[in-house]
Amino acid sequence: MSPSLRNTLRKLHRWGGLLVATFAVFYCITGIALNHRKAFDYFERKPKEEFSIPVTPSEPLRQLVSQYKALIGETKDPTVIKIKDSRVVEFLYGSHGKVRYVIYPEEGRVVKIRKTPMKVWHFLNNVLHKAAGTSRAWVLYSDVFCGVLLLVTVVGLFVFRYTVLDWMLLFLGVLSLFVFMAVA
Repeated sequence: MSPSLRNTLRKLHRWGGLLVATFAVFYCITGIALNHRKAFDYFERKPKEEFSIPVTPSEPLRQLVSQYKALIGETKDPTVIKIKDSRVVEFLYGSHGKVRYVIYPEEGRVVKIRKTPMKVWHFLNNVLHKAAGTSRAWVLYSDVFCGVLLLVTVVGLFVFRYTVLDWMLLFLGVLSLFVFMAVA
């Protein structure tokens, strides 16, 4: 390899690294936080407010559910019931609505939607990038990996003697991260 090509490749490598350094730091920190999201109560505040209402019989609701269950041919109660615009009723069965019945009573129509995983994407989403039900070993491995990546990135930022172009690339990396976060 010629010396000029080697120098060009080194510059491209350096500039690319400076451009994505901010993203690498952000990715590592958020990845570690997401690995331990249960400890952070899933990053949600859930203030609880309780108040009294008049006692009402639940029989009309049970009759409504039984009526729609008979119409769609299901025997079990749905996991989730949604009512949209006071015109559309949805019955969701299974985890995250694996089977969904969308009932249009005014039109006399039911749409049944069954979720089936697409093999390649299901593998990528639920095996490689699994977000729930991961083992402690996987969480430990990914935390250590992110920690090492974070350390290498931050130490790498202090090793260089920066030029104006380098500072501009770092700033552009930070700016692009915030722009994409705002847009996404």
